[in-house]
Amino acid sequence: MFVTATDTGVGKTQVAAALLSLLADAGASPAPFKPYESGCTRLSRPADALELRSAARSSDPLDQVCVHRFRAPLAPGIAAARLGRVPAFRPVLEAFRGFGRRPLVVEGAGGLLVPLDPRHDVIDLIETLGLPVVLVARAGLGTLNHTGLSLELLRARGIPVRAVVLSRASSAPDPSVEDNAAWLAERHRVRVLGPVPFIEDAARRRRAFRKALRSRGRQHAPEPSRKFSPPAARACSAACSAARLRIGRVESSARQESRHMGDVIDLTLVSDARRYFQKLLDTRGLNYFLRKDGGRLFQIEQSKVEMIVRTAARSRPAHLPRPPQHAVDHCRKEIRRELIRRVVEAMLQTGL
Repeated sequence: MFVTATDTGVGKTQVAAALLSLLADAGASPAPFKPYESGCTRLSRPADALELRSAARSSDPLDQVCVHRFRAPLAPGIAAARLGRVPAFRPVLEAFRGFGRRPLVVEGAGGLLVPLDPRHDVIDLIETLGLPVVLVARAGLGTLNHTGLSLELLRARGIPVRAVVLSRASSAPDPSVEDNAAWLAERHRVRVLGPVPFIEDAARRRRAFRKALRSRGRQHAPEPSRKFSPPAARACSAACSAARLRIGRVESSARQESRHMGDVIDLTLVSDARRYFQKLLDTRGLNYFLRKDGGRLFQIEQSKVEMIVRTAARSRPAHLPRPPQHAVDHCRKEIRRELIRRVVEAMLQTGL
């Protein structure tokens, strides 16, 4: 299971720790994984990773539980860039595989579009690992917009969402709290747990998160709600095994094609396509790439993506060979990903 959030500081660590403790209670020997952690007072003692390891009652090496650590309280990719570093993605995948067939709970860093390195955001890590998501969100005013945008982005990537967990970050009165769970469940057809009340005492707050995760919540999705139990732990283990198999196949394929990396990723083609995309964006605006699609927030005009890729391929310098199909497919995926990112950013800025 991958625990992500709509924002930072909304309760990801508490939810991940509660999941791990429930799995440990069921005798499942869960594995804690916090691959990126920022804001570490001491790099040798990453607080969130240590909390997850304690909740799982695990003795896994800390270097495996938390691969990349940074002192600056910034997005991991930005914290690394300030140090002149690029966090390697492969060690994260190797640490993931190292947990074997045990049930795994992964905690992300911030929200879905937080950069991990120049090429990967949190959502890219989720997609690579192939794990279902628990989305943690604020319970109060504004959560309908931010949670809805996050759910739409996850849906666009084909990533399953097991539940949304709402958490109160303040004791201040907020009249929207009593309605938000029902609206999210009904409009997005997703299970909503909570809201977990704001409790200053750490031990009582941990118990409140465990209670919320054991509850049925507001259920409007097709799949039935389940309490954490040995069968649930086995299901989680099966999902992790399937994800590891997927990563193994991807890396095996990459090794076989490593002699022809130019056939897989053509940086010139991607760069030309991005420049043409930006030119169209500047002259015609974001709506040029979108159309209404019933109840969906947006639908990307795939023909526009194809047009960008074709134009970039046709405008290549004469001395460069024609890009192979692998490179074209990769370029198409990159432009589509960039377009989705721009749409979500525009929605967050305008409050749509």
